[in-house]
Amino acid sequence: MIAKNVYLNEGLSVRRLGRALTEPASTVGRWVGPEKSKVDKPKRCPVSGNALVRSRVQTLCDKPRNRTFGYRRIWALLRREGLIINKKTIRKIMHEMGLARPKIWHKPVRPRRLEKMKPVGPNRGWQIDMTSFALSNLTALYLVMVTDCYTRKIVGWTLDRRCRAGEWVGALRMALESEDLGTKAACKKLTLRSDNGSQPCSKKFVEYLGKTGVQGQYTGYNAPDDNAYIERVIRTVKEEEIWPNVYDTIAEAQTNHQIDASIIFVPARFTLDAALEAVEAGLNPVTVITEGVPVKDTIQIMAYAKQHDVTIIGPNCPGLIKPGECKLGIMPSHIFRKGNIGVVSRSGTLFYEIAAH
Repeated sequence: MIAKNVYLNEGLSVRRLGRALTEPASTVGRWVGPEKSKVDKPKRCPVSGNALVRSRVQTLCDKPRNRTFGYRRIWALLRREGLIINKKTIRKIMHEMGLARPKIWHKPVRPRRLEKMKPVGPNRGWQIDMTSFALSNLTALYLVMVTDCYTRKIVGWTLDRRCRAGEWVGALRMALESEDLGTKAACKKLTLRSDNGSQPCSKKFVEYLGKTGVQGQYTGYNAPDDNAYIERVIRTVKEEEIWPNVYDTIAEAQTNHQIDASIIFVPARFTLDAALEAVEAGLNPVTVITEGVPVKDTIQIMAYAKQHDVTIIGPNCPGLIKPGECKLGIMPSHIFRKGNIGVVSRSGTLFYEIAAH
């Protein structure tokens, strides 16, 4: 190379040569330095070549009780005898001597336990499951649904930012109320099938099944086809209702759907624009869940809504609910009942506490 010739003939230092070539000194040093040997030297492991160690490993592996042992257990036996050797060395010796055991993957094989549900009438066989999807601001929402395997009807559901056992209980309660199954006698012939998730296996959910008289049934492990009806419903909801219906504006959504109300989850700095857009589109009511909205923005929202005769619920509120019919908010559905008493509160926590009692 030119750099190496200049270095040898002109007597320039590596640093001065690096400045002239505008290259780091380390790079120039690598250019002008001696060439590295391209011959790969065999790596030495003196312990693995020790005849005594290899003989002892052979002896231990030949014992009948040790024939299924891998290198870790042979290493442990050698340590017990006082030979402190690295595990990798033992593995190398066993591979070279043909003593290594094939790796066994212990994955339990669980056969299907249940057959496809074939109810003979409505309210005989239900299935329940949960799915999740994200809003435009990446807020995760969890949808729990209950479907009747005979009528293929979604009889109950909940939508919330949490996926606790309470949301599953709320979906089942809505299903029972919508189908007028309020007694144990009415639920005697009803079977509810679910997977083995933490929510359906929870104490709270199991106790609610016992309280209502619904017969619980769990699918086999790694057997989603046992819950095929609800799995197909979830796929249909995502493919036909969620994924295709993502819009940038309310006006765009109104061209394809009849929209009556709005619920706003966006961060505080975007709440003003979102609320004004919803009011301008004629949606009523507009529920604003977001907390931390600036007072100035809130004043603008309320004034603009008053001009257009629109009701604003919020900001910083859990929303509103009519049990068994409609929910615009994030409150847990399972603590509310149909009745002739309404509750209005400025505190979400106290609101839940009152409703639960």
